[in-house]
Amino acid sequence: MSKYLSLLLSSCLILLCACEEVVVINSLDRAIVQAYLYAGSSVDDIRLSQPLPFGVDEDSSGLPINDANILLTHNGEDYALSLSPGDSGYYHYEGEDLKILNGDSYQLSFEYKGIEITSETTVPPPPTGLAISQTELEVAPVTAPMQIRTLAQMPPVELSWDYQGDVYYYLLIENTVDSTEEILQLQAGGGPGGGGGPGGGGGRLRARFSFVSTPFQDINYEIQIPALTEYGLHRVVLFRVNQEYVDLYETLEQDSRDLSEPLNNIQNGLGVFAAFNSDTVWLDVRKP
Repeated sequence: MSKYLSLLLSSCLILLCACEEVVVINSLDRAIVQAYLYAGSSVDDIRLSQPLPFGVDEDSSGLPINDANILLTHNGEDYALSLSPGDSGYYHYEGEDLKILNGDSYQLSFEYKGIEITSETTVPPPPTGLAISQTELEVAPVTAPMQIRTLAQMPPVELSWDYQGDVYYYLLIENTVDSTEEILQLQAGGGPGGGGGPGGGGGRLRARFSFVSTPFQDINYEIQIPALTEYGLHRVVLFRVNQEYVDLYETLEQDSRDLSEPLNNIQNGLGVFAAFNSDTVWLDVRKP
């Protein structure tokens, strides 16, 4: 599941830190933390970066911090993180003795430019009762424009789960097949053909299908069939989100002219340290 959350929030967070309207966040000496723990998974989604100077391209992913000594503390035991390959500012834990457990609290700490930066998060309970209305879905290839309407009229695949109170979730849908055929098979001229749709055909390389929703509160979700662009076995993961992630996300949705400083749970820094728990169902999308 690594890095899906980072992609969802990073551009908005970097933009806020570069925005001249945000008077309180005008120092390039403050570190941005994007740190996410997933119950039952390894620790590999911890990223540190610097705020972008005003006027820098908004599409930039931020200036990575690659020389931090990060400690993750659990039950009084310190675990030193290692810099991940490359210079992206990502860190991970190399051992197997650090477990991300349901209900446990974790502390993050490091020093940046002489300032001690700390944060804490607690792993929420997992979603319960997750069910999918069907585990196999037959979809005929779309080779003519008139067939697109038929695809849109197919009933959605329904997800449901138990009510757990006033909590937030987000959904990940990911094709687990690296090389797969696209459902939409229209050539540029609109006639039938293979692999002429977006991102396919012509021997071009493309990433396999994945979708990440925004945080929401509900006990069901409908997967619309046109949103599934490829054949293959799809992993459908429902994450329960803790409050610090929701606070930051909702802050980033505000008008920056009304914002003095985004909500975050990083002491002496910016960003978020959050934990998630999840349950998974599967959907096999295949030809008739």
